[in-house]
Amino acid sequence: MAGADNRLRVLKELGHTIVAVTARAGRMRGLTETWLAYYEVPVGRLHFLEGASKAPMAREERLDLFIEDAPHNALALAEAGVPVLLFAAAYNARVRHPLVRRYDGWDEVLAQIAMAEDTESRARASSGH
Repeated sequence: MAGADNRLRVLKELGHTIVAVTARAGRMRGLTETWLAYYEVPVGRLHFLEGASKAPMAREERLDLFIEDAPHNALALAEAGVPVLLFAAAYNARVRHPLVRRYDGWDEVLAQIAMAEDTESRARASSGH
């Protein structure tokens, strides 16, 4: 996912907490942390799930949104009530769920997040909060 590091930095600058949830084995932690530091990816918390489903961790972290590309993860997350922004690919083209939205790249993801924040901000303003 080219450009992820820059887009994640933008999200962090906008006040978002970046939580990385990977199915990788915990023995990959050192290598992964080195890679993230090298590319200056602003991960607040990093979870290694050893191949387990990402949905329980997403619920535990109370994530508002999950960015994913794997079809089985997207469906499991959506079934758990976690909205998913799914990077469009041939291997996940059949994923259909009301909480899954498909995107072609990081610019679209950022635009969707900005639009959602704007809508939420207007809703708060109109309710007096």
